[in-house]
Amino acid sequence: MSSFRPHGPFGPLVPAVTSSEWLKRKPLGYKDAAEKDSSEKDAELCAEESELPEWAKVSKEEYFRYENMFCGYCGSFYDQRQKGQYSVCSRCGAKRDRFATGPLMESHAVLDYGEMKVWMKNIIDEEEGKEKKGDKKMALVDEECPKCKNPRMAFWTQQLRSADEGQTVFYECQKCGYRFNVNTSGRRGFSGAAAVVERLRMIRNIGVFAHVDAGKTSTTERMLLHAGEIGQPGSVDRGTAQMDYLRQEVERGISIRAAATTFKWADYTINLVDTPGHVEFGAEVQRAVRVLDGAVVVIDGTAGVQAQTRTIWKQTDHLPRVIFVNKLDIEGASWETAVGSLSTALPQSISQPVMIQYPLLRLGGGIRGTVDLLTRQGYEYRGEYGEVMSEISVEDKDDLDGVEKARAELLETLAILDEKFAEEYFGRGEMSAASTSSAIRRQSVSRALVPVLFGSAVSNIGIQHLMNSIALYLSNPMEAARDRHHYLPDPLAEGTVIEAFKVIPPSTDPEEEERGNVVYCRILSGNVAAGTRLRNRTREREGEYETASGVYRVKASELHPRKVLLAGDIGVVTGLQNIRSGDILTGVDGEGSMSGACEAIIALRKEDAKASELPGVCFTTFTSNTRDNDERLRIALQRMMLEDPSLDFKVDANTGQFLVWGMGDFHLDLLRDRIETEYQIPAKMGDLRITYREYLSEAFALTSSSPGHDLDLSMRFMMSVGPTRDLPVLEEGEEAGEGAYVNEVDIVDGVDAETTLPEELKAELRELLCDALTMGPLKKSRMAATHVTLSDVVWKAGHDSSGDTAVLKDEVIRMYHCLMRMAKKKGSIMVLEPIVQVTISGPESIRGTLSGAVRSELIRNRRAHVDPVESHDDFTCELVAYVPQSKMKGYAAHVRAATGGRTTLQAVPIGYTEIDLDTLNDELYDDF
Repeated sequence: MSSFRPHGPFGPLVPAVTSSEWLKRKPLGYKDAAEKDSSEKDAELCAEESELPEWAKVSKEEYFRYENMFCGYCGSFYDQRQKGQYSVCSRCGAKRDRFATGPLMESHAVLDYGEMKVWMKNIIDEEEGKEKKGDKKMALVDEECPKCKNPRMAFWTQQLRSADEGQTVFYECQKCGYRFNVNTSGRRGFSGAAAVVERLRMIRNIGVFAHVDAGKTSTTERMLLHAGEIGQPGSVDRGTAQMDYLRQEVERGISIRAAATTFKWADYTINLVDTPGHVEFGAEVQRAVRVLDGAVVVIDGTAGVQAQTRTIWKQTDHLPRVIFVNKLDIEGASWETAVGSLSTALPQSISQPVMIQYPLLRLGGGIRGTVDLLTRQGYEYRGEYGEVMSEISVEDKDDLDGVEKARAELLETLAILDEKFAEEYFGRGEMSAASTSSAIRRQSVSRALVPVLFGSAVSNIGIQHLMNSIALYLSNPMEAARDRHHYLPDPLAEGTVIEAFKVIPPSTDPEEEERGNVVYCRILSGNVAAGTRLRNRTREREGEYETASGVYRVKASELHPRKVLLAGDIGVVTGLQNIRSGDILTGVDGEGSMSGACEAIIALRKEDAKASELPGVCFTTFTSNTRDNDERLRIALQRMMLEDPSLDFKVDANTGQFLVWGMGDFHLDLLRDRIETEYQIPAKMGDLRITYREYLSEAFALTSSSPGHDLDLSMRFMMSVGPTRDLPVLEEGEEAGEGAYVNEVDIVDGVDAETTLPEELKAELRELLCDALTMGPLKKSRMAATHVTLSDVVWKAGHDSSGDTAVLKDEVIRMYHCLMRMAKKKGSIMVLEPIVQVTISGPESIRGTLSGAVRSELIRNRRAHVDPVESHDDFTCELVAYVPQSKMKGYAAHVRAATGGRTTLQAVPIGYTEIDLDTLNDELYDDF
């Protein structure tokens, strides 16, 4: 097995090794006497051997030998008893699996020998009553102080009122004195509370993101291999990839749906979500991003940053990230070009990509190994799957110069970003690997820095280093909650909150029908078990809740039953029917104890989910061959909508055909394919049509006052309709942010509380107006970015309350249509068409073709706005155009023919812009 032992703030991270190999390792923080400064020597002298009991008298050699038997909870050293497969600490009761590799707790690994003696002496002093006034039993851990950002805090215990109640655990900053109680979710004993915090600290919820064909799925397959989850890596080309298990994914060689899996790496639990790379599944990616705490961005070493990479960078900008430059074994790959594109081609961000490795190349090209810039140690990857990492010396002068230059850049960047690191760096110059790794972690978690690593997934190079970096440099759920406290509830808080990021409806298989929907979700706080009652807060209905029938851990396509899913976990819940992807659910039993801050987070996440929903940009007809199959097709489409909210459908009242909306022809073609294979329904898809929208360019208002049919009825309100916001000018580079085209409905009560609308009636009126906004007055297309306000409402029902409610609804709709007629008459309604950003990249040799024939075709025949051709780097050029979706038919084939197949084309839907009515009518006439 590997002899690789990376340095980090949490101690050694290793793949599974034998016990004999493990016992040969020495503590991370240990320094020889020559390396210690005077303060460290003084600290060691103050813990005299004579002051310690027999069990604590440990030589340095014994400390090395029994490193993994040091209890990180209370400081006891090798005073343990065996209980089955566990070693149990005799002092505090903490336990660890004897057959697992790695330490009991990460905190011990950052102590050098002298620090360990001082820590144990403090514990002993307290037990024997020798503690000085003001001292506490404190164990230093890598927990950042929320107040002063001190990276290491102490935890200590306090006895509660009675022995039965146990102890409570505090974290206290010894720098500023800030203290907080760990037991925020109920009173636990010391070891139990610390175990909860420790479990969360060892979780990484990550996603893997990449442009199509950058090697994303191959990378995840190698990660599963080295984690021991699979015996050999699957292949995208052979259709054996573990994470691509849909038949369509196997046949087409791409990821279509977000797949999740859980595995162990050293002592860390990694919940991994493998996301689609194709642009038409952007909504799938967006929903996955919402439940993650970190991201791995895979870059194609032969192409660098591409159009879809920039989209991914924007989607993940709120997360700590690690970059993996892949495919460096392929002829023509250039790590310098790929790294250069990170600086020049990625969207503006607070995150700065910085190399923490240097790639070593073979004489003829292609990567053969890497150098760890923290230690200057070189590594080669041998064995059938690169499982043996051998330490090598770097002898080539060019490589040595490159390593020193890259290391200097890393250290200088850290000195600029990290104040603590700067003090040590400018004071000493040469930095230890542990200090450098700690600084990288601090800046990575704060999103100021993005570590960059190198390798080749197919050639099994660099994967173990990537996994170590995931564990060392990406956030755990507690850090993520602190960094995004307005968006993520504290995982230690009371009350259960979960978010569903994927709903897979059952197929026609009887076993799947019985199990029902498979809901992939993130447990944001609390826990979920079979029998937990959950309320859907996104589709809330008064008094309604559902009961989870089962909870599972996910291993790609396999579900493994669990007793409970805890805060920070990603898993599957079954038994829920009233649910769609992106919904927020809360536990019914803990709603009373949920804090106001948590309620605010739930409301914000609901709004964010609604704003991020992407409406379909095109539609087509679906038909079946019999009336019975029509009903089966309707059920299949309804189930598909649960899984993918970017799909929508309705039945045409005149023809009886199903009109289905989606994000593109590829998206809709896959839908038809899945209906045929999973539901055995022969479905025929018609020609693609474009989804237009309508937009109000100015506001209109009217006041209604009607007594209705009952003299006791009092009803008055003012209605206004207008634009929610100005439309972005896409051709000038303005971005359509989330919710740019979302319609809004507001109902504002009058001042008299006795004549205000009941909340139930308000909800009915909102639904009524939202339905009305689905059909505009010009082309019967859905309205976009339109705001309807019902204000100064006065309503007092008479004797016939149900009849009066109907009168109010009729009057509201009458007023809405009246306002729309006014806007149409004044010419204030515009028709919008979907726009696609087309990026064409190729070698500098085809610059003339791009500037000439390709650009001319776009302007003359495609109604496109085209930017000048620019150099992407020293080797490639790039053309960006904004093309109406209606003009994209056959364009990819045209570009391939014009450039001899030497380009890559990326088309991303980016929003809507106005189309002239005459042009629209001409194109609609040509279609028919």
